[in-house]
Amino acid sequence: MNSTAATLVLDDQQIKDRIKRMAWQVYETHQDESEIILAGIAENGYRLAELLAAEVKQISPIQVLLFRIFVDKRNPLSGKARLEPYTKDLDGKPILVVDDVLN
Repeated sequence: MNSTAATLVLDDQQIKDRIKRMAWQVYETHQDESEIILAGIAENGYRLAELLAAEVKQISPIQVLLFRIFVDKRNPLSGKARLEPYTKDLDGKPILVVDDVLN
C-alpha cells in the first residue's frame, strides 16, 4: 500500500456545491448589509474566499471586499497578523474570516 496515496474527500462538483451553499448562507445571514468583507487566510483560505466572493456576487446585490490575512499558521498567537490591503476603515462592517479546513 502506498503511504503517499491521496484520499479524495470531495470531488470538483461537490466542492462547487459546498461553496455555493456557503454563499447562500452568507447572503441569508447578511442580506440587510450593502457590503461585507471576506478576509482569507493566505494562501488557501484566500483562494477559497475568492471563490466564495464570486458566488455571493452572483446571487446577491451585496458588495464583497476581499482581503488577505497573513499569519504564522504554525504559531498563530505569536506575532501580529497582517491584513492586505491595509485599511483602518473596518469598524462596524461585517467581516468573515475564511480558511481552508485542510490546514
